[in-house]
Amino acid sequence: MKSIILACKELRSILQYDPETGIWTWRQAPSRCTPYLVGQQAGSIQINGRYYYAHQLAWFYMTGKWPEQEVDHRNHIPDDNRWENLRESDSHQNSCNRRKQKNNTSGYKGVSWRKRDSKWETKIQVNGRTMHPGAFKCIEFAAWMYDLVALKYHGEFALLNFPECLL
Repeated sequence: MKSIILACKELRSILQYDPETGIWTWRQAPSRCTPYLVGQQAGSIQINGRYYYAHQLAWFYMTGKWPEQEVDHRNHIPDDNRWENLRESDSHQNSCNRRKQKNNTSGYKGVSWRKRDSKWETKIQVNGRTMHPGAFKCIEFAAWMYDLVALKYHGEFALLNFPECLL
């Protein structure tokens, strides 16, 4: 990310960022062929032939420097680029708060059925290793156990099954 040549002053002359809404608006046309875009909301952002992620540009726009690693969305909605929703993270922290996988059948993050002993098993990734905090007869207890371990190891980046119960 550091090899990008776009200057903050150049960015601010081309685009306007609203930190309250996270919306980008064109101040000047990105090319001679698109003068009609001035004043319009920017969707895909291409400047000088290079595409940029809106959340990374927001970080640069607001701080004047490129993020050291990654920019994470606190609420897990990738197109919600409000300033209050963005935080700098490393790749491990950013992966900690991924939503449950699409092929999840339990309905809870970190919980799967273990057929061999007919129990719900809790699994969680910590520092590149899979931990198995336990297997339980009650699916909700397995999900709650995942939350406890996620909070312990992932802290503010943990995506919980029952956020209202543990915070």
